[in-house]
Amino acid sequence: LNRAFAWGLRKKRIRSSPITDMEDKPRRQRREVVYSTEQWDSILTHVRDECFRDLLTFMWETGCRPIEARQLEARHVDLANDLAVLQPSESKTKRVRVIFLTDAAKEICQRLCKKIPKGSIFRNSRGNPWTKDAVKCRFARIKKKVDIDGLCAYGIRHSFATEGLKNGVDSVALAVIMGHADVSMIARTYQHLAKNVRYLKEQARRARASGA
Repeated sequence: LNRAFAWGLRKKRIRSSPITDMEDKPRRQRREVVYSTEQWDSILTHVRDECFRDLLTFMWETGCRPIEARQLEARHVDLANDLAVLQPSESKTKRVRVIFLTDAAKEICQRLCKKIPKGSIFRNSRGNPWTKDAVKCRFARIKKKVDIDGLCAYGIRHSFATEGLKNGVDSVALAVIMGHADVSMIARTYQHLAKNVRYLKEQARRARASGA
């Protein structure tokens, strides 16, 4: 409505907006979904087809955004250097996006690039590229079978970052690996780690040990 009335004002079709005093919609609180290794194994037990399993495994191994996985093509993949590179025009951040391939991710790319030399390499059983809605529907079906609140594709990326920080990967390196614009994004997005008492206790012990 705001956009419509703003357009009317710009075009001088109306003299004033009737909703000027309307209160802004309360901003939705963002909730981060993170999967433990056990939960991830449980999710995969309900993925019967290799097509969807390849997509999920690639995201789990690389921490890439779901859209980056869905748009990945053979031309982006550099197997010799264990990388996948998206150009600025193809990247969400409008900068060159480098996805670092683990052995498992590389194996998937090698197999799919050979099979699908042109177009998106991640496709469903019908040979069509995965769409946002298709992935969302698959997760909705899995959600009925597992007891995980807020199950979604983006939870894979959050899990990658969370485990990386817990395993001692420094925030600067993690920001680069995940394609964030700066380190502050890591701090803001994954501040839920502050609620992980076990993790913080371990970090405190490491800090004292390194200073001894």
